[in-house]
Amino acid sequence: MLALYTVTGFFILPPIVKAQLEKRAGVALGRTVTVGKVRINPFKLSITLENLDVREADGKSSFLGWDRLYVNAGAFASLTGSWVLREIELDGFHAGVTIRPDGSLNFADILARMGPLRRRR
Repeated sequence: MLALYTVTGFFILPPIVKAQLEKRAGVALGRTVTVGKVRINPFKLSITLENLDVREADGKSSFLGWDRLYVNAGAFASLTGSWVLREIELDGFHAGVTIRPDGSLNFADILARMGPLRRRR
């Protein structure tokens, strides 16, 4: 059982997470989203996303991305039922915000896709 958990976490899940993240984020944002590499450590409950890139609407340049995002959920602390993030590291973050000649922002299409933001209670 431990071997199956290990193989699944280290080798089977990363390509599935990568493909699903690119597909679902791309659809949600209406932009091309690529991820260079996904690494999962099932024993530490951690995930690393490398070289994430969200393209501009025209696809010509990068709108937002990073070199590396590491998130450690803290395996033992999360056993209480509440997820606890022990560690978050973000390296090489970049974002390009521009105001177009018509006064709109280069991410106005993303905001429009999200619809009106409602305050949650």
